[in-house]
Amino acid sequence: EKEATFAPRLKKEDGLIKWESSARQIECLIRGCFGWPGTFTYFKGILIKLFLASAKEEVLSGRPGEIIGIEKNGIFVACGCGGIVIRELQPQGRRRMTAGEFIAGHNLKIGDKFESKP
Repeated sequence: EKEATFAPRLKKEDGLIKWESSARQIECLIRGCFGWPGTFTYFKGILIKLFLASAKEEVLSGRPGEIIGIEKNGIFVACGCGGIVIRELQPQGRRRMTAGEFIAGHNLKIGDKFESKP
C-alpha cells in the first residue's frame, strides 16, 4: 500500500476527443473511458459519443478531425498523427449504432469534420 498512488476522479470533459492527438492516443482514450465518462466529439454541432474505433498509424492526408474516407463499416478520420476508423457511435438523443447505420442516416462526405467544440 505504501507505493499505491491515487489518480484524480475523471470528469465528463476528460472524454472529449482532441483530434490533434495521435490516432493511438485517441484509440486508447476511447477504450479507457468506456462507460464513464465515455468519449465524445461534435459533428455539425451535435454531440456524438464514440464507442468503438481502431487506430491507423500510416500517414494520412487531412486536417485533424476531417473525414478522409467513408466505407460501409467505418468512417476514416484524420488525427494529429495517423487516423482512426470509427465503427460504433451514438448521436445525442439517439441509440448506439454502427458506422454504416450512421452513414445511411446522415449526409456524410469527404472533407466534413468532427470537432472538439459544438
